[in-house]
Amino acid sequence: MPLEYPHELRDPIHGLIRLTQQEMQIVNTNAFQRLRRIRQLALADLVYPGAVHTRFEHSLGTLHVAENILARLDRIEHLSDDEVRIVRLAALIHDVGHGPFSHVSECLLDQHYDWKKLGKVPTREKIHEKVTVDIIRTWPELDGVMSACDRNEVAEIIEGTRSRDYRRDIVSSSLDADKMDYLSRDALFAGVKYGTFPRFPT
Repeated sequence: MPLEYPHELRDPIHGLIRLTQQEMQIVNTNAFQRLRRIRQLALADLVYPGAVHTRFEHSLGTLHVAENILARLDRIEHLSDDEVRIVRLAALIHDVGHGPFSHVSECLLDQHYDWKKLGKVPTREKIHEKVTVDIIRTWPELDGVMSACDRNEVAEIIEGTRSRDYRRDIVSSSLDADKMDYLSRDALFAGVKYGTFPRFPT
């Protein structure tokens, strides 16, 4: 069955962002709503007063960019609705494990996280991914929204436990939906031109 998008949110970068019913249910969870209080650039607003954008709108923007990439890819090789749905979910919740002040707080996480529970992390910057995967796999709020299979597939995309494929590359690679959104978003809200690039048409 084709995906339906009954919900739309207005974004200053991308315009209207479409969401499925399942995605909107995830957006309405406490785990996702807390991203409204986590600034994308931590304390950068002390120097760039406009840089008060959050992980919340960045996560929605990443979903939108992933949708555009998937649409382009679908023209070359037909993707199933379920493949598209899973990649969209991974893009939407890829940052749900960020702590206060985003990456700035990762030095504290590095000192205090329970590595016996989460496993060793190769670099400090990857700690929030471990926390994200733990939230996806265990957060009770997601029980009625994502099936166990959905949760496992999304977690595997984010942590990269499967062999690398287009799904992982869209969400986390050298040139992914995450970077495409934050480069544009950070440039706009900081009032600088660094990192801007022409967005591809839908």
